[in-house]
Amino acid sequence: MTVKNQILDTLSPETFSRLAPHLIQVNLAQGEIVHSPSEPLVHLYFPIDCLF
Repeated sequence: MTVKNQILDTLSPETFSRLAPHLIQVNLAQGEIVHSPSEPLVHLYFPIDCLF
């Protein structure tokens, strides 16, 4: 897997290889809400070509 996110890119190869099986790429529509403050945090997002 090619790392395009600067945060993920800083991980050691060993750490990234443990995390990689749990990563999936998702496409989000402009304005899509990914988290509401009143809800528990379920997913983490590592943007590769957008601004949050």
